[in-house]
Amino acid sequence: MPVKISPFGTYLGDQVLKVALVNNLGTIAEFLTFGATWHSFIIADKKGIHTDVIIGPKTLEGYKDQFDNLPYFFGSTVGRHAGRVHCEGEHPFLQKHLLTHKNGIQLHGGEKGFAKKNWSIEKVDEGAEPSVTFFYKSNDGEEGYPGELATKVTYSLSSGNAITIDYQAVSNKDTIVNLTNHAYFNLGETKLIGHSLNIACDARLELGADLLPTGKFLDVVGTPYDFTTYKELHKSSLKVNLDDVFILKKSPLDVAKIKLLAPATGIELQVFTDQPAVVVFAPKRLNFSGTPKNNGIDYEDYSAICFETQFPPDAINNSSFPSCELKKGETYTQRTIYSFGINTNFG
Repeated sequence: MPVKISPFGTYLGDQVLKVALVNNLGTIAEFLTFGATWHSFIIADKKGIHTDVIIGPKTLEGYKDQFDNLPYFFGSTVGRHAGRVHCEGEHPFLQKHLLTHKNGIQLHGGEKGFAKKNWSIEKVDEGAEPSVTFFYKSNDGEEGYPGELATKVTYSLSSGNAITIDYQAVSNKDTIVNLTNHAYFNLGETKLIGHSLNIACDARLELGADLLPTGKFLDVVGTPYDFTTYKELHKSSLKVNLDDVFILKKSPLDVAKIKLLAPATGIELQVFTDQPAVVVFAPKRLNFSGTPKNNGIDYEDYSAICFETQFPPDAINNSSFPSCELKKGETYTQRTIYSFGINTNFG
């Protein structure tokens, strides 16, 4: 069967479901109603060995406990606003609406953002390229945001081993929206070091000590942030934590903006997106509260990387950034495609 739905536990008294999509190649992609989360992606490497390239907890308890300790947002749909927002800025929106925050900064939608909600399943498609659509209605005033926001996230698995994520949101009041997915990728090696990374970008954003953009654009060419051609990841390029905002080159959706390759397995990830920026996050350590589902990974030394496609963080406070404002009755859309294949010609 191309779609299988099964129980995954309970959250605040509600049943959490796991949705497995299977294509004609036998690739399996799993998603949870909790956080509209991308839970797994099991693909064959160049030797035919199946590996799960999404890093995360094994059980629902692991996801829940993670938020109580170190909120890594494993595979979550993040909203209403991904990244950091300076909630005490001068923009009229922020003067009128006080977002929930800690020390003036809101991260990934607030204390109980979209990642901590149990979404409903609106639709499944059991065709040759199966899909699932999750739905969540965010109430007016939730985390300080105005407007009732009806949000849909659709995950589709292609016959060519690509996951397309389509986001859609409509509000009954003017608001701000910036959605993304927070999946952690490791393409089948013990650690991220040894993977090679390519980002088609024009610049990166300068970040202050609070990790908020200063508004200044920095050139990447010839710097440790230069991934404009494939570059092997080392500790020097990852720093303590790679947690930076890259401004992507403007190009059609069918042109890959980001590429990640693990030569040992031959698995290559190509990311296509209509978003202007990506937050690239590669923490030195992943400290699990529960049991991780991926075996053979060195979680102490750069085990995974995130590609959070989105509007630049704190866009509401930077007029030179693309606007994240959503007018009443208009529709927010976002599309990002994570395409997996085998590349045996690298190097």
